[in-house]
Amino acid sequence: MREKFIIHYRPSVHDGMENKGNHLYRYHIELDEPFENRTEGETFSGIGGKCVHTGEYKRFRMDRIVTMRHADESISKEEGHA
Repeated sequence: MREKFIIHYRPSVHDGMENKGNHLYRYHIELDEPFENRTEGETFSGIGGKCVHTGEYKRFRMDRIVTMRHADESISKEEGHA
């Protein structure tokens, strides 16, 4: 079984549209493997995983992750949902 994490993320694109407002989104992810960006020469660019709620595969660049914690940790009411 893969570990599950809560990720708060500021994507450059969300649901196919540019994130012009630089909004923060929350994802509940079952982590998979890291990925690299060969075009930019980055051997480690971020992590990927399956969204627990939608089943969609998502990739998260490390430079856009705001917070990441194990899903078993408690969540405050202020954090809300994406």
